[in-house]
Amino acid sequence: MDDSAPEARLATLLEGNRRFASGAAQGPNRDHVRRVRISEEQNPHALVLCCSDSREVPELIFDCGLGDLFVVRTAGHCVGATVLASVEFGVLVLGIKLVVVLGHTRCGAIAASLRARHEQEGPRGHLPALMKMIRPAVDDVSLAGTPHDALADQVMLQHVRRSISVIEESADWEEHPLIVGGRYDLESGLVSLVDR
Repeated sequence: MDDSAPEARLATLLEGNRRFASGAAQGPNRDHVRRVRISEEQNPHALVLCCSDSREVPELIFDCGLGDLFVVRTAGHCVGATVLASVEFGVLVLGIKLVVVLGHTRCGAIAASLRARHEQEGPRGHLPALMKMIRPAVDDVSLAGTPHDALADQVMLQHVRRSISVIEESADWEEHPLIVGGRYDLESGLVSLVDR
């Protein structure tokens, strides 16, 4: 398989993740030589849309280095106009052929959205806009009798699926990249692909 094919790049990311999760990360492309080499131009292998949670760092999770990933981070990996523009920039301007929408366990934005569903007085400031983007995933998932962690995980997975759909339906490109969903487990360190 061609190394530049999106499927090959996905396999490389998952291989790097297995190294990271097992404690055998190599930390490639993180030295002075790499920094100088990419200072004039970037050519990332993949775009990762993920949460801004400090425990979810794609370059580490996938055992990548400087310039390997184009990362778009927002609380709860929510997709609004600016995020869509960033994804389009990665695909149209940088020529990225692989987009990974990466959710994670114990996501604070997901937990807050679940809490907001039952609270009389919701969050203040701009947080309601964030909750509004996650709310459809909350509404999609059956809430009855499910323990909180399992429920939050189900909502996160559904939010990954919905985020992919929003990108596919809203983005303006002729050639579609491969778009996949992932679930990062904070405890194991492993990324698993999300079925659609």
